[in-house]
Amino acid sequence: MFKTKKIFLQCAIVAVLLCTVFVFASNSVQANANKHTAMITEKSAEWSNEANYEADLTLKVNGSQFAKSQDVVFVLDRSGSMDMEYIQEGNMVELDASGNKTQRYVGSHVASSPCLNPDHFYFQKKRDAEPNEIPTDPDTTKIYPNADNTEMIVYNNQEVTIKARLKANSTTDTEDYASVEAKWVVLDMTKPVNHYHLFAHNQPERLSGGKVIAAVDGTYNDAAYHFKKVGDSYERISTWDTTDTRSGASEGLWDHADEAKGCYDRWLEAKAAVKKFAAELLKQNETYGLDNKISVVPFSGRDATLYNFLNKAKTLQKEYLVNSQQSGTYDYGLDIDASGNILPYDSKVNWTDDATTVSNAVDKLFTTANTDYVYGLSEAYNMIQSRTDKAKEEKDVTVILLSDGKPDPSGNQTLAGLTAFANRMDTIRPLANAIKGSTDEVIKYEGDPLFANFWNSKTTARPRHDVLDEHLVSELDENGNSVYVGVYGTNSRILTVGYMMENELYNDQLREIATDPVLDHIQLDANAQDSTSGVLADKVFEGFLTAGGRQAVLRDTISKYYYIPEGVNIPNVEIEGTKETGQTIVWTIGNIFEYTEAEQPTITVPLVLREEYRDVEKVTYYPTNADNPEPDLYTPDRGVDDGDTGAKLYYKDPAGDDRIYTIGTPKLPVKPKVTEPEIPVDPKDPKDPEEPKDPIIQLPSKDTTSTTVLPSVAAGDRTKASTLLLIGGLSLVAVAMLLSRRRQVKTK
Repeated sequence: MFKTKKIFLQCAIVAVLLCTVFVFASNSVQANANKHTAMITEKSAEWSNEANYEADLTLKVNGSQFAKSQDVVFVLDRSGSMDMEYIQEGNMVELDASGNKTQRYVGSHVASSPCLNPDHFYFQKKRDAEPNEIPTDPDTTKIYPNADNTEMIVYNNQEVTIKARLKANSTTDTEDYASVEAKWVVLDMTKPVNHYHLFAHNQPERLSGGKVIAAVDGTYNDAAYHFKKVGDSYERISTWDTTDTRSGASEGLWDHADEAKGCYDRWLEAKAAVKKFAAELLKQNETYGLDNKISVVPFSGRDATLYNFLNKAKTLQKEYLVNSQQSGTYDYGLDIDASGNILPYDSKVNWTDDATTVSNAVDKLFTTANTDYVYGLSEAYNMIQSRTDKAKEEKDVTVILLSDGKPDPSGNQTLAGLTAFANRMDTIRPLANAIKGSTDEVIKYEGDPLFANFWNSKTTARPRHDVLDEHLVSELDENGNSVYVGVYGTNSRILTVGYMMENELYNDQLREIATDPVLDHIQLDANAQDSTSGVLADKVFEGFLTAGGRQAVLRDTISKYYYIPEGVNIPNVEIEGTKETGQTIVWTIGNIFEYTEAEQPTITVPLVLREEYRDVEKVTYYPTNADNPEPDLYTPDRGVDDGDTGAKLYYKDPAGDDRIYTIGTPKLPVKPKVTEPEIPVDPKDPKDPEEPKDPIIQLPSKDTTSTTVLPSVAAGDRTKASTLLLIGGLSLVAVAMLLSRRRQVKTK
């Protein structure tokens, strides 16, 4: 007997050790199975309301990211549309469908950024105020809300009244056709507006680039009605500046935003995003022992001609070019001579591993007209080629191009308006191809013959580029003359960022520039969330990193035992199928990086057990997924990670290979329904009115279809009954021992 016990104990110990080894081995394989770079880290199910058979299915994913030394060129759009103080046309004329002049935008902001502060808002004009509504002896600097704060009367310094004096079909400005008068207007306080799109004039629906562009309701007049709430009252931020006569605004301009009052725009958010990105990138040097470097190439017009333009039109950016008597420079880093003229300058930030250097330089940047992709990409190419031979040999390069508008290559800027010569990809594509192209390949011009001489166009020629001569490759033409035919590629990656683009066509153009139109383009729309510098920086940084899982989609087919109720709305999740035909969870994840446990992307999907599976005779474990083969319903064991069961994560790894990660299926226990036994109680025994009648207790017998009825023990006899039961039980034990002894004797 002792020998048997010893053998049993040894077997138990071995079994425990085997289980332990299996568990650790299983976990090790799970973490490194086929070197997965993205995985489902959790799939669990639990009852949220067991009585109603309602459950929650939770799925979590995690990935990895690969850090290696890189050089990054951040090509930053600093065009006027990024700025809330930019004035494209302060005295603009609008044409109707027939080409007739219909309105002049006196003092209005067109194509400039609105204030993006979500706590600020623009009220819209409801109507002109009636004379009896205007307060007696009103103060034009004050606002007059009505009693229930549904309307507000304010003074508008400039309102345009149309007087059609032009001849039919005339498009020449032969005479003054619009008078300007001051008036009181009524604003609708029930509909405050947060603008994220650029201020625009009225535009009908139109066709552009083969796509229908929706009609635009003019928002330019809203610049006059910018407010914020202070306590229970409203403060008007917009002010009329009669001294500001930029861009033809002879009467003055609306100053609709003020940084001192908490206003901010696309430009401030973009600069903050660049600084945050640089800090995160260069922090990796310390964290991972890397050698990351960054440079910044701002673009709008060309630095080489912009300084001359600013000297001729110093009022263009009067808010930013404030003369500092102490330093002899403008606040934003423009050196001036003794006569106050701006000297030639270089706005670029050369290669650095110091985040403070980047931050200080970016702070000094200001916006100007134009969105010249050719100039920005030319300078990015020069910056890449300026690296050391060691850096070129050891490190990859990523060019990040961030813009909020359409490509607008310019020629030789003039005071008349820094006129653009073409909005054509033919002049941008050569530079993008040069950056992406192979280092042993000469990138020649391919495109419209109109620009066939592209690589020989320099300085004031149109089209033109700004690639340094030392990087150009020359050949002899048919006349024996040396001509430039192209440049060598740099084998760099281009990541493009469409920041609050006004038109999907502009995003399409950025996708064409990107190395991969899907993986290397980030689209941030004109809304409250995407406008913030934090989201912008995070999205750019994620796009820059190599995610462990890219284009990730998780599919999870619900088993026949459950269904997902109607009306479920989970971001980035689609429910394929119906309750009747079967349902599949489709979670479009995109990039999967390495996250902390608390930050792992997670979804929770509600499930309901179908009615036909609720009545069970014993505990039954229904899997949440369509298992194959059919699972054992009477064990809690999860499904096996065999590719035929559980959730499946489809993704591309960093090498671009298609991968699938699976995880087993959890089960939920369904218990038999418990019926409470009935205990009928008669409060009085008919024979003895003073003594309660004994209740009857039904005890289940071995046969579940019948019951054994026993009388209960009265309160006064409980001690006696307990003694009798104890004696009876001991007697049964004694009889059992005696019978056992007799069997042993017979055996001997």
